[in-house]
Amino acid sequence: QNVGSANADVIIQNAQLSADALKKQISLHEKAIDKIKKEADERKKALDERISDEDILTQIQKKQIEYQDALASGDMSGAAQAQLDIQQLVRGQQVTLAKRAIDQKAESDIAKEQSKIDALNAKIDSLQNTIDKSTAAAEANSKKSQNLRPLHLSILCSRVDCCPLLFGRF
Repeated sequence: QNVGSANADVIIQNAQLSADALKKQISLHEKAIDKIKKEADERKKALDERISDEDILTQIQKKQIEYQDALASGDMSGAAQAQLDIQQLVRGQQVTLAKRAIDQKAESDIAKEQSKIDALNAKIDSLQNTIDKSTAAAEANSKKSQNLRPLHLSILCSRVDCCPLLFGRF
């Protein structure tokens, strides 16, 4: 029976190790998926930004043409309005670019901090794994000790002169 219990303990420990290895593989695949999604989002964001920038440039070019036409036709009011529109578009684009730079810096700083958090979490996982293995080993040793106690007592009691010591009789 003790051999069967020991085999069961080994089977359980091996199954736990296998399960832990599978969980680590799953975690790696989940991280890969997150990375793929993040890269796709970054590419889409870059595309949207490029299109937005091109749209602004197109609007500025249209306003420059309006400005030239207004000047050519002597429409000073229209030329002034076109010039103001150009300035507003340029300012808006400058603000957009500044905000993007702020966002990129924030994303970079956040990524650095997240990397530190991930490293600390990996250390915690490693420590927890060590604790779990130590606990399992201690439990296995305790079971073995309990299984050997009756045998140990029977060996000691087989010596008649030791038996009174075990049971507190003198």
